[in-house]
Amino acid sequence: ELHLGENTIIQIQMDDTGTTSVNLTGGSLSANSSVGSKMQLKSGNVMVELQEGSSLNARAVSSDTAALSLQVIAGNAIINSADGNHSIVQGDAMSMGKDGNISLRPITILEPASNLRLLKFEGSTQSLQFKWKLDSIPQNGQLIFESAIDKDFNQIQDQIGLSGLSSMNIDFAEGIHYWRFYIAVDGVPVEDSIETGRV
Repeated sequence: ELHLGENTIIQIQMDDTGTTSVNLTGGSLSANSSVGSKMQLKSGNVMVELQEGSSLNARAVSSDTAALSLQVIAGNAIINSADGNHSIVQGDAMSMGKDGNISLRPITILEPASNLRLLKFEGSTQSLQFKWKLDSIPQNGQLIFESAIDKDFNQIQDQIGLSGLSSMNIDFAEGIHYWRFYIAVDGVPVEDSIETGRV
């Protein structure tokens, strides 16, 4: 099962053993492998094997050093790269560089899913819980949460500094809303720390 983000480009192939292979060249996706089947995700020179009954979120990263960002939502996966094979489990968030190096993401979003859809009744707001964990934060750094009604964050609705917190609730009105977490150092966002989603 695949859920694609906006402007996502993929190529799908299935081999004789029933393994589905997805080549992600741009955008983001959520992938779920069913019991009895495996899924391979490729981006650049990195291959991720999603094990049976597992799920992950992945994003092709367009930076000078990174190629792929992923988080295992449930189960486990194996990353095959020039750096060797690495097993990652539920809750792990990793970045894979174009050179094959693998590193922990500074922020891991535990809840909600990056492309969550909610049923909301007219005239009411919907409260949504966010949970995260930090791997590292630089000196003079602060974790920031923002929500906006446009994907480019030109019309920001909320901007919250999150020092010392690991969860919070945000009320959303009807419609599509975009959210992001990032680390800011002296007020400037650290590019490779940005985690985004939509509800």
